[in-house]
Amino acid sequence: MYKAQPITTLDLEHLLGLLKDHEHDVLALIDSDELLKKRENKDGLIIANASPKLFEPQLEHQLLAKGLVYTKKGDAFRFVSLPLVKMFNHGMREHSDATSRVLEQRSDSRLVFPEKLDGTMIQLFCFEGNLYLTTRSILEGSGLVEEVKYVGLARQVLDDLYPQVVENPQWIEGLSLTFELIHPTTKQVTDYGVEQRLVLLAVYDHAQHMYWCNTRLQSWAAEHNIEAAKIIIEDDNLARGVQRLKKLLALDTSVPEGSIVCFERDDHVVHRVKVKTEEYLEQFAMRYHISYKSVVQSLWNRPDLHDWDKFLADLIANDLSEEEVEAFYREYFDQFMVWLGEVKSAHQHVHQVYGEWCAEHGQAPDVNVNKEAHDAWFKQLALWTRAHHSEMTGKIMMLARRGEFSLEQMMWQMPAYSGFRGELQSIL
Repeated sequence: MYKAQPITTLDLEHLLGLLKDHEHDVLALIDSDELLKKRENKDGLIIANASPKLFEPQLEHQLLAKGLVYTKKGDAFRFVSLPLVKMFNHGMREHSDATSRVLEQRSDSRLVFPEKLDGTMIQLFCFEGNLYLTTRSILEGSGLVEEVKYVGLARQVLDDLYPQVVENPQWIEGLSLTFELIHPTTKQVTDYGVEQRLVLLAVYDHAQHMYWCNTRLQSWAAEHNIEAAKIIIEDDNLARGVQRLKKLLALDTSVPEGSIVCFERDDHVVHRVKVKTEEYLEQFAMRYHISYKSVVQSLWNRPDLHDWDKFLADLIANDLSEEEVEAFYREYFDQFMVWLGEVKSAHQHVHQVYGEWCAEHGQAPDVNVNKEAHDAWFKQLALWTRAHHSEMTGKIMMLARRGEFSLEQMMWQMPAYSGFRGELQSIL
């Protein structure tokens, strides 16, 4: 009996082997997992995908639940279809990068860099003689409003471009086809103009429990007159291939997304990672209005979020982050923490210097008791600070006269960005 296990590898031979050897247990885990969203259509097909509560898979079966389709009758489960297993951006997750390093060292592994299209993922499969289309979470025949915008549109494009598939559903029996839908109404970042395309990305073979290698996929697609994602480059070194890819795509003014790098062995894909161009990521991040200013505004008065993991969790909880933009948030978070550290250090130094002065000269005399002594004390303090700590004279004098000098007042003196003082006006 297979029980839920934490993720230790992204090797597809291992993950797909779980589905092969423990189909009932894996599907039962998916069906009962409250962090996964399930939707059933009128024909009894169920699609599983991550719910908003699950930003990132933590368990092996959750990696498979990215549009996986199955049926359930009582306690009996039956696998139906599988699009792409969850994959990660290169350099973003250690378990994925560790898998890449292990597989790259194998002499029988090869690296293929097909184009990563910037559209909507569409899954196509045949079940009991009928063709069905899905996105990651919307299944044809579910009756959802969103079905028309995505699955309905994909059906229209499928009918227009590939009537031969519609007329011969037996061609794909036992296969799960993953496409990228390109359409003007679903534009993301990359500019495809008015193109309407369904581009084949992957083929999962149910009987062999594997994804076809790109050579086999390209050959099958050509035989059936279906457009497949073009191969940009091939390489035997991941780091070099990534640099070649980015250099090549940087010349493309349409801002291409990048590549889904496929680690292949024999006739199948054993691992995938996403590589995205800097230009694409920058434009993608603009959707979230990510900037140093926006991060500072989120953090300056939230000490409970002055920890990267807690800040990221808060962003995820408020639907403000995706894996693709984490690096931008992290860059500005680190920049904010450097600034905050400088503010705290300066604030502490002001109190330390003033404390040392008071230890030597005593507290300021009460102006109502001896105004002359009071004024002389402040004059002496001002002269001393100008001579020894000129950069903090105003701050020390403020502390001396008011009896307090808050961290927010130091922020006012050392603004994080032009206009930051406006954030502080309500409390100062």
